[in-house]
Amino acid sequence: MNWKQAIMNVATLLFCFVMQFSFPSLRLFGAAPNWLFCFAVCLSVSEPSVVISVIFSVIAGLLCDFSSNMFFGHNTFWFIVVSYLSVFFIRKLFSRNIKTTIVIFSVGFLVIKAAYYFLYSFVGENFSFFRALWSDFLPSFGISLPILAVLYFLYSRFYYKNPDIRISRKAGFGK
Repeated sequence: MNWKQAIMNVATLLFCFVMQFSFPSLRLFGAAPNWLFCFAVCLSVSEPSVVISVIFSVIAGLLCDFSSNMFFGHNTFWFIVVSYLSVFFIRKLFSRNIKTTIVIFSVGFLVIKAAYYFLYSFVGENFSFFRALWSDFLPSFGISLPILAVLYFLYSRFYYKNPDIRISRKAGFGK
């Protein structure tokens, strides 16, 4: 990673943090997009280095934990897991394209939300999984997908200067 890529990562991280926590009025049906998780997934899919991907995912997770009213460490742990597994799977099994990014984001988003709802069920809250699925998970997932696509194309075009954003074939790193 050169200094231009580091500046791009820090600027994108700060932009996503500001968009997620500074504008609470940007909600649809009471749900807001998860900008920082979109950033962590796009960076981990684009970055060939596990260390850089995990470091930025830790920073994004800590920012998300400090600023939200969730269980502390919940987002950081899951951001690290998703980041590490996505870099591993991209290297070994899958190709780097938008379909793989959407699958990694979808599975990670579902696991994070399900674990969060599972933690709330033990706290003693009046909890209904299907109500939470309908009122929080689906709207925030639907709002986050366009943000994920924009961040993926930003990283594909400007971060690696890779015009290869095909949907079906493997795109190389750093070409």
